[in-house]
Amino acid sequence: MIFHFSMDADQPERVAKALAWIWSCEAYPFAQVGRGSWIVVADDEKGSAIEIYQRGVVLAPGAGADAVRAKSMPAPANSAMHFAISTQLTEAEVCALGAAEGWRAVRQSRGGRFDVIELWIENRILIEVLTPEMQAQYVAASTPAEWRQMREARRAA
Repeated sequence: MIFHFSMDADQPERVAKALAWIWSCEAYPFAQVGRGSWIVVADDEKGSAIEIYQRGVVLAPGAGADAVRAKSMPAPANSAMHFAISTQLTEAEVCALGAAEGWRAVRQSRGGRFDVIELWIENRILIEVLTPEMQAQYVAASTPAEWRQMREARRAA
């Protein structure tokens, strides 16, 4: 179970407010990690949150018993990091957000097992947004039994 995660952005406040709209919640400044950071806090039973740091901020281990520390480094244009989030919005609403922000937003199939809306934050970080219909597909396709069946099918091919 994931409670929160972090990502970076060129415009953390703008990204946080867009993600808050997808989750129907609020975004707040998040100075714990550095000036310009924001956090999106879902109104759910898990305390789900997304921390958005200024692009180039990375986390590093503290020395000895010290806590994690933030430092700045050059950031790549794209990242392998991506995540899937749920929304109660429609596909059209998510795609309209992408259009309004100037970000790519397009429905894609994941191997015919489930669909997602690829929302490319600042056209460099992938977020897979799942509408209620897509969430049901994802849950049905993402059980250990389904993954074992897919692995066995690949071995047989």
